[in-house]
Amino acid sequence: MKWIIKRKIINRFVKELPIILKKLHGKRNSYTEEQIKTGFKKAGYKSSYMEYAYAIFMSKSKFEDSSIFNGDKTLYDCLRQEIANRFFRGNVKFSIHDLISNAAISERRTETVFDYRNVSGSELGGMDCTD
Repeated sequence: MKWIIKRKIINRFVKELPIILKKLHGKRNSYTEEQIKTGFKKAGYKSSYMEYAYAIFMSKSKFEDSSIFNGDKTLYDCLRQEIANRFFRGNVKFSIHDLISNAAISERRTETVFDYRNVSGSELGGMDCTD
């Protein structure tokens, strides 16, 4: 059950955060840790799975400088691979611009009903990329 919640949360990040970040900070090639945190706050998200948002919206160098990095040199690549497998047919070179395009299309097509914003982090479990 936890993996279903995790997948839905990451779906929300991919569909909603690009638009929120673009509105708050303009169209960029990557965003900073603080900008992503601001986007989370604006959307009403809890910090569960924030590392995925960092991997999606930050460059590798910014990710490694962030508080989420904790010295694990494989974490960024692992998270990007997981996201790429789910949304980009394994292409880890997806960009924010790909996400913004997809988010705009998704926003016009359907409305997501699942709202995880009030789910606590302990109910969600951990990520798959750690040893």
